[in-house]
Amino acid sequence: MSLRTTDPTGTQPKRRLRVPLIAALAALLTVAALAVAVGTGVLRLPSLGSPTVTEADQAYGWALTIPTAWTKKQVKPTGGTTIRYQSQGDGVGVRVQAQFLTAEMPPDGIKDNQVTGQLKALVAKHGPDVTIQEGPTFGSVRGVPYVHYLYTFTDFSSGVAILLEDSDYYLFNGAKLEEVTFETTAARYRNHAAEFTRALQTFRSRHMTEGATPSPSGPAGSASPSPKASASPAASPAATKGH
Repeated sequence: MSLRTTDPTGTQPKRRLRVPLIAALAALLTVAALAVAVGTGVLRLPSLGSPTVTEADQAYGWALTIPTAWTKKQVKPTGGTTIRYQSQGDGVGVRVQAQFLTAEMPPDGIKDNQVTGQLKALVAKHGPDVTIQEGPTFGSVRGVPYVHYLYTFTDFSSGVAILLEDSDYYLFNGAKLEEVTFETTAARYRNHAAEFTRALQTFRSRHMTEGATPSPSGPAGSASPSPKASASPAASPAATKGH
C-alpha cells in the first residue's frame, strides 16, 4: 500500500519544502517556509489559554483552534505547496498541510507497515540527526484516525545549530491526508507539550467522498465560522504523500 496524492487542481503535487517551522535569529524564532494564514474568529477556551483563534480551510474542510499568541508571525502563501496554514509566535510553530489521496484509507490501514514506513521516512528527511522520541503511535480525533511521531532534529537554517522538537500528526480522513505539526525548541518542549495535545483535540476534519474534488464556498483558507466534522473514513487503499 503506497501513499500517492493529488491536489484540487488535478496537477501533480509539488515536493514539500524541507525547512523547519521555526529557527532562532538572535533571541527570536522565525518562520522558514511558505504558508497560508487565515483567522476565522476568536474563541475562549480556558484549557488553551485566552484568547484563542480558530484557523480553517474550506477547500480541504479542516479547522484548528490555537492560542492567538502562536499566530503573531505568519507567512503568506505562494502556489505549489501542500502547506495550507503556518504561523509562529511565542516560540511555537504551527503548520497544517493537506492533500487529497487517490483512494480512501480504511481506518485500520494506517497501521500497515508500508504506510508507517513511508511516514517514518518523511520524518527522517528533516535532517541526518533526526531522533524519534515516540512513534508511530495511533489515536483519533473526533473519529479521524492519526499516526503520531515526536522527534528532534538540528536546524541550521539561521546559521546557528538549534535543536528543535516536533509533534507531528498524520490524519487520514477517508480520501484526504492532513498533517498537523507543532514545533518548538527541544529545551522548551515540555513547557508546551500539554498545550499541543489540547490544541490537537480541537482539530476538525470534514469527510470527503473518494475521488471528489470539493468546490469550496470561498477561496482556500477562507473563513468558516462554525466548522463541523463528519469523520467516517471508508475502505480502500490510499496512496503516497508527495513531500
